[in-house]
Amino acid sequence: MRRLAIGAMVASAVAPARVRAQHDAHDMSAMSDKPMVRFGAGVPMNRFASGTSWIPDAVSLPSQSWMAGDWHLMAHGYGFLQFDHQSGPRGADQLGSLNWGMLMASRPLGAGALQLRTMLSVDAQTVGGTGYPLLLQTGESYNGQVIHDRQHPHDAFMEVAALYDHPITKDFALELYVAPSGEPALGPPAFMHRPSSVDDLAAPLGHHWQDASHVSFGVATAGLVWHDLKIEASAFNGREPDQNRWNFDFAPLQSYSARVTANPTPNWSLTAGFGFIKSPEAADAGHSMHRALTAVQYGRALSDDRQFAAAVIWGGMSHSDRPGVLHSILADPEIRARRSAPMMAAH
Repeated sequence: MRRLAIGAMVASAVAPARVRAQHDAHDMSAMSDKPMVRFGAGVPMNRFASGTSWIPDAVSLPSQSWMAGDWHLMAHGYGFLQFDHQSGPRGADQLGSLNWGMLMASRPLGAGALQLRTMLSVDAQTVGGTGYPLLLQTGESYNGQVIHDRQHPHDAFMEVAALYDHPITKDFALELYVAPSGEPALGPPAFMHRPSSVDDLAAPLGHHWQDASHVSFGVATAGLVWHDLKIEASAFNGREPDQNRWNFDFAPLQSYSARVTANPTPNWSLTAGFGFIKSPEAADAGHSMHRALTAVQYGRALSDDRQFAAAVIWGGMSHSDRPGVLHSILADPEIRARRSAPMMAAH
């Protein structure tokens, strides 16, 4: 199989997190005398990835940031034109585009900090309702039918969420996350939010084991943060989005999950989570699943404008209608350099 992609990043790539943080602090202080937004228990803002998940402090994601009054705004995203050729009798060809954009707005609120987020995509228009060819991919459905060898497009509203962080003491903070569309506290950051895979155009083949719940239409999460340790629990709508990618597929919050994350040093982030997901697929509505995940993320600066990131992720699923556990494992490394020019990739 082969994928040729030509595209441009919406936001320029960033330097390693600590370098960028110093950059931003200098730039913001020159633009405004407003205080920078801080999260409780000393958590830096660049640690957050998708939902309430964390990445190592020593690396960061591509973004641009600026101040607007009391608001600290941050934007990032991708847009790729791609020709996707999957060979063999089960393969297919497609010319299309994978894309997404995200805007975050943070400000102090009371004794804590508020962050509003929106993440949007027009994948449904640019790769179609059945998505893009991806040999060996499973777990997809369209119009009530199970399909294989394809990856579905993202919904238009990938995330619409609010996060509030409130310090309890100097060392402890309470975190609340509410999302009409968002990600529960279950696994590692979604693949497009991991520094180790942010430039990978296609979803991993283990996507449905590892981070498929990153677009859930109804999420409520509470977390307790102590220094570099966070314990969280979520109630959420576990049903996968339907084939209409332009609306909100609300349903009762009948799924639940819990996750513990630790960043013991700036270079490491360790995650373990477990969840019960009620009736995730409309094509198999009578059956539910349990999912367990562990992940190790590593990152370090190579220079002022280059960074290395890697992740190893294990996911296990057990279905209510069959015995046993299905396993998946993923290892993905990436070296990233500061860039804003068009890029090409072939796989």
